[in-house]
Order: sequence, then structure tokens, then C-alpha cells
Amino acid sequence: FDHLTETNFLGITGNISFDADGIRAGRRLYVYQNRRNYSSNLIVSTRIGSVVGDEFNFVYVDTENHSTVWPEGVPNDGIPLERITTVHLSISIIFGLLSAGGLVFCLVCLLFNIIFRQTKLIRLTSP
Repeated sequence: FDHLTETNFLGITGNISFDADGIRAGRRLYVYQNRRNYSSNLIVSTRIGSVVGDEFNFVYVDTENHSTVWPEGVPNDGIPLERITTVHLSISIIFGLLSAGGLVFCLVCLLFNIIFRQTKLIRLTSP
């Protein structure tokens, strides 16, 4: 990366230089939106804006704005919305006590089987 950080020249798209991480400084990314041309029924790629600089600030093209890019509102990005559901404290306590009681019952049954393992009835239940 040493030689890359020393690179600095004027190119077709402007000044070409790189930072210490190897990322181009002063870069500009163009954002396109695929739109249907209803007269010819073709999908046309239209530039709607650009992302400028290291802070990734989005700037619309002069003829575009939020309502022309998303005329029906901003679409869902595909990530499902999470609904946070709260449970009353008394229900949490009841289910906590029931689960603790179930664990205690399992331990009692295990101890019973261990203590009385020589009993004929317990030996008959083993595989």
C-alpha cells in the first residue's frame, strides 16, 4: 500500500489519490434507478443522484427529488418489522414458578430412580 498512497494524478474523473487504507479519496458514486418507460414499455436506467465524499452524502440530480424517485412512497427494504410484545409481570412470575417446579419434579424423579434402582419395578422400566 505504500506506493498506492503516493499515487496522485489527474484522471478523466478528476484527481486520483488514495488514503492510507487504499480507498480512493474524493470519490463519487452515481446512483441509478431502473424505471419503466410506458411509451416504449422498456426499462430504462436513469441516474437519480450521486454519493459524494467520505461522509456518503446523497445529492439528487437537478431534475429529481424525493417525490419523483419514489412517487408511491419509499418501498419496504425487505426487512420484516419487529413487534415488541410485553408480558405482564404476574404472568412472567407464574410461568417462571411453573418451570422451576418442573425442574424440581424432574430432579426428584431422577433421584427416586437412582435411589431405588435395585427395586424390581424400577429395573423393569429400564430399556
